[in-house]
Amino acid sequence: MALIALADIKTELGILTAETDNDSLFTAMITGIESIWNSLTNREWESATLTEYHDGGVRSIFVARPPITALTRVAYGKNELAKIYNSAEQSTASVQVTSTGLVLVLDGVSDATVLFASYTTITTLVAAVNALGNGWLAEVSGDHGSWKSSEILSMYPQNALNRNWVYLCAPLEYLYGYEIDTEKGRIYHPGGFPAGYHNIIVNYTGGYVTSGEGKNVPGWLTKVLVRQCCHWYRQAKDQRWDHSSKSEPAGGGTVAYTRLKDNLLPDFVLMANYHRKPAGYHHE
Repeated sequence: MALIALADIKTELGILTAETDNDSLFTAMITGIESIWNSLTNREWESATLTEYHDGGVRSIFVARPPITALTRVAYGKNELAKIYNSAEQSTASVQVTSTGLVLVLDGVSDATVLFASYTTITTLVAAVNALGNGWLAEVSGDHGSWKSSEILSMYPQNALNRNWVYLCAPLEYLYGYEIDTEKGRIYHPGGFPAGYHNIIVNYTGGYVTSGEGKNVPGWLTKVLVRQCCHWYRQAKDQRWDHSSKSEPAGGGTVAYTRLKDNLLPDFVLMANYHRKPAGYHHE
Protein backbone atom coordinates (compact mmCIF):
# COMPACT_ATOMS: atom_id res chain seq x y z
CA MET A 1 0.00 0.00 0.00
CA ALA A 2 1.52 3.31 -1.12
CA LEU A 3 1.76 6.38 1.13
CA ILE A 4 -0.20 8.50 -1.36
CA ALA A 5 -2.95 7.58 -3.81
CA LEU A 6 -3.79 8.48 -7.39
CA ALA A 7 -6.70 10.53 -6.07
CA ASP A 8 -4.29 12.70 -4.04
CA ILE A 9 -2.34 13.66 -7.16
CA LYS A 10 -5.45 14.24 -9.26
CA THR A 11 -6.95 16.50 -6.60
CA GLU A 12 -3.77 18.59 -6.49
CA LEU A 13 -3.69 18.89 -10.30
CA GLY A 14 -7.42 19.50 -10.66
CA ILE A 15 -7.93 16.30 -12.69
CA LEU A 16 -11.20 14.41 -12.42
CA THR A 17 -10.97 11.01 -10.73
CA ALA A 18 -12.64 9.40 -13.76
CA GLU A 19 -9.84 10.60 -16.06
CA THR A 20 -7.42 7.67 -16.27
CA ASP A 21 -5.15 8.62 -19.19
CA ASN A 22 -2.16 9.33 -16.93
CA ASP A 23 -2.81 6.74 -14.21
CA SER A 24 0.15 4.55 -15.18
CA LEU A 25 2.44 7.60 -15.18
CA PHE A 26 1.15 8.74 -11.77
CA THR A 27 1.61 5.23 -10.37
CA ALA A 28 5.22 5.14 -11.59
CA MET A 29 5.88 8.57 -10.08
CA ILE A 30 4.42 7.48 -6.74
CA THR A 31 6.74 4.47 -6.67
CA GLY A 32 9.72 6.61 -7.64
CA ILE A 33 9.15 9.42 -5.18
CA GLU A 34 8.52 7.07 -2.26
CA SER A 35 11.73 5.20 -3.08
CA ILE A 36 13.69 8.48 -3.06
CA TRP A 37 11.95 9.60 0.16
CA ASN A 38 12.86 6.32 1.90
CA SER A 39 16.45 6.61 0.69
CA LEU A 40 16.88 10.22 1.84
CA THR A 41 15.27 9.58 5.24
CA ASN A 42 17.14 6.28 5.76
CA ARG A 43 14.00 4.37 6.75
CA GLU A 44 10.89 2.65 5.38
CA TRP A 45 7.59 4.46 5.91
CA GLU A 46 4.92 2.06 4.60
CA SER A 47 3.17 -0.27 7.04
CA ALA A 48 4.65 -3.75 7.53
CA THR A 49 4.68 -6.54 10.11
CA LEU A 50 8.23 -7.07 11.37
CA THR A 51 10.45 -9.02 13.75
CA GLU A 52 13.39 -7.04 15.13
CA TYR A 53 16.31 -7.95 17.37
CA HIS A 54 17.72 -5.27 19.66
CA ASP A 55 20.57 -5.10 22.15
CA GLY A 56 19.51 -5.21 25.78
CA GLY A 57 21.03 -3.42 28.76
CA VAL A 58 19.04 -0.24 28.09
CA ARG A 59 15.73 1.25 29.26
CA SER A 60 14.43 2.35 25.86
CA ILE A 61 14.34 0.67 22.47
CA PHE A 62 13.25 2.45 19.28
CA VAL A 63 11.81 0.25 16.54
CA ALA A 64 12.90 0.79 12.94
CA ARG A 65 9.46 1.59 11.51
CA PRO A 66 7.31 3.89 13.66
CA PRO A 67 4.54 4.50 14.43
CA ILE A 68 3.69 1.22 16.15
CA THR A 69 0.14 0.22 15.21
CA ALA A 70 0.16 -3.28 16.76
CA LEU A 71 2.52 -5.09 19.12
CA THR A 72 2.55 -8.90 19.29
CA ARG A 73 5.31 -9.50 21.80
CA VAL A 74 8.44 -8.21 23.49
CA ALA A 75 10.66 -11.06 24.62
CA TYR A 76 14.29 -11.90 25.33
CA GLY A 77 16.75 -14.77 25.14
CA LYS A 78 16.52 -18.15 23.40
CA ASN A 79 14.99 -21.44 24.47
CA GLU A 80 15.96 -24.54 22.46
CA LEU A 81 12.91 -26.42 21.12
CA ALA A 82 14.45 -28.85 18.60
CA LYS A 83 17.62 -29.58 16.64
CA ILE A 84 18.37 -30.78 13.10
CA TYR A 85 21.36 -32.16 11.20
CA ASN A 86 22.18 -33.90 7.93
CA SER A 87 24.41 -36.98 7.96
CA ALA A 88 26.05 -36.29 4.57
CA GLU A 89 29.83 -35.78 4.69
CA GLN A 90 30.84 -34.84 1.13
CA SER A 91 28.12 -32.35 0.30
CA THR A 92 26.52 -29.11 1.47
CA ALA A 93 23.52 -28.89 3.77
CA SER A 94 21.90 -26.02 5.62
CA VAL A 95 18.85 -25.18 7.71
CA GLN A 96 17.04 -21.86 7.52
CA VAL A 97 13.99 -20.61 9.43
CA THR A 98 11.71 -18.11 7.68
CA SER A 99 8.48 -16.56 8.93
CA THR A 100 6.52 -19.47 7.42
CA GLY A 101 8.64 -22.57 8.02
CA LEU A 102 11.92 -24.44 7.62
CA VAL A 103 13.97 -24.41 4.43
CA LEU A 104 16.33 -27.40 4.20
CA VAL A 105 18.96 -27.16 1.47
CA LEU A 106 21.03 -30.13 0.29
CA ASP A 107 23.73 -29.79 -2.38
CA GLY A 108 22.62 -26.23 -3.07
CA VAL A 109 19.06 -27.31 -3.91
CA SER A 110 16.07 -26.76 -1.62
CA ASP A 111 15.32 -30.25 -0.29
CA ALA A 112 12.04 -29.24 1.32
CA THR A 113 10.09 -26.45 2.91
CA VAL A 114 8.41 -27.68 6.08
CA LEU A 115 5.64 -25.18 6.77
CA PHE A 116 4.47 -24.16 10.24
CA ALA A 117 0.89 -24.00 8.96
CA SER A 118 1.04 -27.71 8.05
CA TYR A 119 3.04 -28.92 11.06
CA THR A 120 1.78 -26.85 13.95
CA THR A 121 3.68 -28.40 16.86
CA ILE A 122 7.34 -29.19 17.41
CA THR A 123 6.53 -32.94 17.47
CA THR A 124 4.83 -32.88 14.06
CA LEU A 125 7.53 -30.60 12.63
CA VAL A 126 10.29 -32.97 13.74
CA ALA A 127 8.39 -35.96 12.33
CA ALA A 128 8.04 -34.17 8.98
CA VAL A 129 11.79 -33.54 8.80
CA ASN A 130 12.60 -37.17 9.65
CA ALA A 131 10.17 -38.39 6.97
CA LEU A 132 12.18 -36.59 4.29
CA GLY A 133 15.09 -39.02 4.32
CA ASN A 134 18.16 -37.82 2.38
CA GLY A 135 20.16 -37.83 5.62
CA TRP A 136 17.96 -35.39 7.54
CA LEU A 137 17.45 -36.09 11.25
CA ALA A 138 15.57 -33.97 13.80
CA GLU A 139 14.95 -34.34 17.53
CA VAL A 140 12.66 -32.63 20.02
CA SER A 141 14.63 -30.89 22.78
CA GLY A 142 13.38 -31.61 26.27
CA ASP A 143 9.61 -31.57 26.78
CA HIS A 144 8.87 -28.98 24.08
CA GLY A 145 7.00 -31.32 21.74
CA SER A 146 3.64 -29.64 22.29
CA TRP A 147 4.97 -26.12 21.68
CA LYS A 148 3.73 -24.30 18.59
CA SER A 149 6.13 -24.46 15.67
CA SER A 150 5.26 -20.85 14.82
CA GLU A 151 7.12 -19.80 17.98
CA ILE A 152 10.45 -20.73 16.34
CA LEU A 153 12.58 -17.64 15.74
CA SER A 154 13.71 -16.75 12.22
CA MET A 155 17.28 -17.77 11.40
CA TYR A 156 19.63 -17.34 8.46
CA PRO A 157 20.97 -20.54 6.83
CA GLN A 158 23.17 -22.54 9.21
CA ASN A 159 25.52 -25.38 8.26
CA ALA A 160 23.99 -28.79 9.10
CA LEU A 161 26.53 -30.95 7.25
CA ASN A 162 28.27 -33.99 8.77
CA ARG A 163 25.97 -34.22 11.82
CA ASN A 164 26.42 -30.58 12.78
CA TRP A 165 23.39 -29.80 14.96
CA VAL A 166 21.38 -26.69 14.11
CA TYR A 167 19.20 -25.53 16.99
CA LEU A 168 15.65 -24.22 16.58
CA CYS A 169 14.77 -21.76 19.33
CA ALA A 170 11.86 -19.74 20.70
CA PRO A 171 12.09 -16.69 22.98
CA LEU A 172 13.17 -17.62 26.49
CA GLU A 173 10.67 -15.35 28.23
CA TYR A 174 8.02 -12.78 27.33
CA LEU A 175 8.57 -9.42 29.01
CA TYR A 176 6.00 -7.27 30.80
CA GLY A 177 5.84 -3.97 32.64
CA TYR A 178 7.04 -1.94 29.65
CA GLU A 179 5.45 1.21 28.25
CA ILE A 180 5.02 2.23 24.60
CA ASP A 181 5.15 5.57 22.81
CA THR A 182 3.40 4.39 19.65
CA GLU A 183 4.09 7.51 17.55
CA LYS A 184 7.84 7.58 18.24
CA GLY A 185 8.13 3.78 18.17
CA ARG A 186 9.68 3.77 21.63
CA ILE A 187 9.40 0.82 24.02
CA TYR A 188 10.42 1.78 27.56
CA HIS A 189 11.13 -0.59 30.44
CA PRO A 190 11.62 1.21 33.78
CA GLY A 191 13.76 -1.63 35.14
CA GLY A 192 15.84 -1.90 31.97
CA PHE A 193 15.90 -4.68 29.37
CA PRO A 194 18.11 -7.71 30.14
CA ALA A 195 21.65 -7.12 28.87
CA GLY A 196 22.88 -8.92 25.77
CA TYR A 197 23.56 -8.70 22.05
CA HIS A 198 20.39 -8.79 19.91
CA ASN A 199 18.69 -10.63 22.78
CA ILE A 200 15.50 -8.53 22.79
CA ILE A 201 12.88 -9.70 20.28
CA VAL A 202 10.11 -7.33 19.18
CA ASN A 203 7.24 -8.45 16.93
CA TYR A 204 5.11 -5.53 15.77
CA THR A 205 3.31 -3.79 12.93
CA GLY A 206 4.55 -0.30 12.20
CA GLY A 207 4.50 2.42 9.57
CA TYR A 208 1.80 4.30 7.69
CA VAL A 209 -1.19 3.16 5.64
CA THR A 210 -3.14 5.40 3.27
CA SER A 211 -6.61 3.84 3.32
CA GLY A 212 -9.15 1.92 5.42
CA GLU A 213 -9.84 2.13 9.14
CA GLY A 214 -6.13 2.19 9.92
CA LYS A 215 -5.39 5.21 7.71
CA ASN A 216 -2.74 7.22 9.52
CA VAL A 217 -0.55 9.01 6.96
CA PRO A 218 0.06 12.51 8.38
CA GLY A 219 -1.09 15.44 6.31
CA TRP A 220 2.37 16.98 6.01
CA LEU A 221 3.78 13.77 4.49
CA THR A 222 0.95 13.51 1.96
CA LYS A 223 1.50 17.14 0.97
CA VAL A 224 5.28 16.78 0.52
CA LEU A 225 5.03 13.64 -1.63
CA VAL A 226 2.07 14.85 -3.70
CA ARG A 227 3.68 18.22 -4.47
CA GLN A 228 6.85 16.49 -5.65
CA CYS A 229 4.93 14.12 -7.93
CA CYS A 230 2.94 17.02 -9.37
CA HIS A 231 6.16 18.95 -9.98
CA TRP A 232 7.50 16.04 -12.01
CA TYR A 233 4.25 15.82 -13.95
CA ARG A 234 4.18 19.54 -14.77
CA GLN A 235 7.81 19.44 -15.85
CA ALA A 236 7.11 16.55 -18.23
CA LYS A 237 3.92 18.18 -19.53
CA ASP A 238 5.70 21.48 -20.22
CA GLN A 239 8.65 19.62 -21.80
CA ARG A 240 11.19 21.26 -19.51
CA TRP A 241 13.46 18.22 -19.21
CA ASP A 242 16.22 19.97 -21.18
CA HIS A 243 16.49 22.82 -18.65
CA SER A 244 19.44 22.59 -16.29
CA SER A 245 17.70 24.51 -13.50
CA LYS A 246 14.90 26.91 -12.62
CA SER A 247 14.67 29.52 -9.88
CA GLU A 248 11.56 29.33 -7.72
CA PRO A 249 9.81 32.62 -6.83
CA ALA A 250 9.80 34.30 -3.43
CA GLY A 251 13.11 32.87 -2.30
CA GLY A 252 12.04 29.28 -2.94
CA GLY A 253 15.52 28.21 -4.05
CA THR A 254 16.69 26.58 -7.26
CA VAL A 255 15.36 23.31 -8.66
CA ALA A 256 17.84 21.20 -10.68
CA TYR A 257 16.67 19.31 -13.77
CA THR A 258 19.83 17.33 -14.49
CA ARG A 259 18.52 13.97 -13.23
CA LEU A 260 15.12 12.83 -12.00
CA LYS A 261 16.33 12.05 -8.50
CA ASP A 262 18.03 15.47 -8.31
CA ASN A 263 14.93 17.27 -9.57
CA LEU A 264 13.53 17.71 -6.09
CA LEU A 265 11.65 20.63 -4.62
CA PRO A 266 13.45 22.51 -1.83
CA ASP A 267 10.73 21.72 0.73
CA PHE A 268 10.92 18.02 -0.16
CA VAL A 269 14.68 17.96 0.54
CA LEU A 270 14.24 20.04 3.69
CA MET A 271 11.61 17.71 5.15
CA ALA A 272 13.58 14.59 4.17
CA ASN A 273 16.67 15.91 5.95
CA TYR A 274 14.60 16.85 9.01
CA HIS A 275 13.13 13.33 9.28
CA ARG A 276 16.32 11.44 8.41
CA LYS A 277 16.90 8.51 10.74
CA PRO A 278 20.45 8.09 12.08
CA ALA A 279 22.25 4.94 10.99
CA GLY A 280 21.63 1.95 13.27
CA TYR A 281 19.08 1.52 16.03
CA HIS A 282 18.79 4.13 18.74
CA HIS A 283 18.74 2.99 22.36
CA GLU A 284 18.69 4.81 25.66
